[in-house]
Amino acid sequence: MKKIYRYLFLGLTVLAFGSCTDLDTAPQGRYVTSTQKSDVAQADPSKAEASVNAIFSRENTGMAYSEDHNDFGLPAIFIMADTDGYDYVSERIVYNWFWHELSYHSHRFTDGDNNFQWNTLYAIIYNSNNIAALVDDPTTVEASDLQFYLGQAYAMRAYAYWWLAQRYQFTYKGHEDDPCVPIVTQENMGSVGVEGCPRATVQKVYEQMKSDIDIAIDLLGKTEKVRDDQRYINKQVALGIRARIELYAEHWEQAAADAKAAQEGFTPYSIADVSQPGMNTLVGNTSFMWADVLAETDPVVTSGIVNWSSHTCSFAYGYTIYGGWRSINKKLFDQIPTTDVRKGWWTDADGNSPNISATQKSFLVSREAPAYVNVKFGPYQDQITNSLNAQPIPMMRVEEMVLMEAEATAMAGNPSQGAQILENFVKTYRNPSYTCTATTAQAVQEEVYFQRRIELWGEGLSWFDIKRLKKAMDRRGGGYVSTTVIFNIAANDPVLLYQIPESEITNNVQISADQNNPDITLPTAVPDED
Repeated sequence: MKKIYRYLFLGLTVLAFGSCTDLDTAPQGRYVTSTQKSDVAQADPSKAEASVNAIFSRENTGMAYSEDHNDFGLPAIFIMADTDGYDYVSERIVYNWFWHELSYHSHRFTDGDNNFQWNTLYAIIYNSNNIAALVDDPTTVEASDLQFYLGQAYAMRAYAYWWLAQRYQFTYKGHEDDPCVPIVTQENMGSVGVEGCPRATVQKVYEQMKSDIDIAIDLLGKTEKVRDDQRYINKQVALGIRARIELYAEHWEQAAADAKAAQEGFTPYSIADVSQPGMNTLVGNTSFMWADVLAETDPVVTSGIVNWSSHTCSFAYGYTIYGGWRSINKKLFDQIPTTDVRKGWWTDADGNSPNISATQKSFLVSREAPAYVNVKFGPYQDQITNSLNAQPIPMMRVEEMVLMEAEATAMAGNPSQGAQILENFVKTYRNPSYTCTATTAQAVQEEVYFQRRIELWGEGLSWFDIKRLKKAMDRRGGGYVSTTVIFNIAANDPVLLYQIPESEITNNVQISADQNNPDITLPTAVPDED
């Protein structure tokens, strides 16, 4: 499947990323200075709104970098990350646009999926830099609207670097001095196209994202502007992003504190809420802290098939129901107690789930859905094969914050309290019969990981857990039909890293081919097991 390159990050013009012309150009087309932009922003902070919307616009536009149907912004990268792992089972077939992740072709520097991922994340950084450049010192800004818009920029830049750090290098602890990704900010953005930008160390990238998210939390804590909907970031979401950063850096006390504070104002889905296919509306939804909010007129929706639901939801119109099914790892499914409502998020070996109706079951049978297929996500407006895939996509849920708080509390030296936080959550919201028997910090961490595998399945986070917890990437016995993608890869094997894309190596004079991540030999399939 040939990938088509259209954009290269370094050396791009402003227009290549959907520039923010309201602030970047004067009426005659001449570029304005940073001082002039700052004056405009301070006098009329709403001028920054177009720049903020440019950050999120990639979620509403498909095929921005290629003609491929897995090019639809961050939600596509979520699917890529889950497919890399062992819990998000699919087949290597024509209707699975993510088979490069199944086989690890995408980790190579020449692969189009790799190029798409890199460009999407640096596009977020680029547009965030445009907003950050509006003022010299964000901590001195007093206009409430401008505080809000700057908060979006700094939070999204931290978020993008967090993703890049996890994809292009191993986890923080033990790899602090290893090369990670280039750090591009408003200070050096104008020169990198000519002068290039070297790979910063993992520690430096973490310092950048930590500085950014601290600024975002300060700004979003001061602003009086209330977000219009959950596509925008508020203080709680920014705290959630910092909790993720601290968790992955193993700064346990800070991660626990941030995860707890982020929960303010949100409540997990109840058992009744998750007893049927759902997570497809924001009406009355107190679980979604942050979401990709789509309109029926957005291009990714009107495309019909170039969107997250097309590739994820078993009841939506799209690639899934034509063979691109997403199922749970069979071993994991077998470990979920029958008293846990989430076991019904997937069908069993016979295609049954207590969470689906007779009509939904009949539909799955008519489409020849495989065993263990997911019924976690409902279609837009609860209409089977609705041609509009406009349901919101989860980017952060409060359940993740509770699980992070439990793990980080235990790892910070209080395993009994961490175990109690975990037990209270599962018993109250998922399985009334649950008891957490873990007594050591590592045992609580392992139990939280088990709960994360279930609770956050299909939400783009499983791959990062595999890497940060140094798990072997073992697909044996998981229910993979395509025998060529059944692997057992040791933790920290170089194949688990993405290489810096070829376009970056070619255009960035400060990164040579020998400074890339190690050459990738595609993994060899191993015999499956029952």
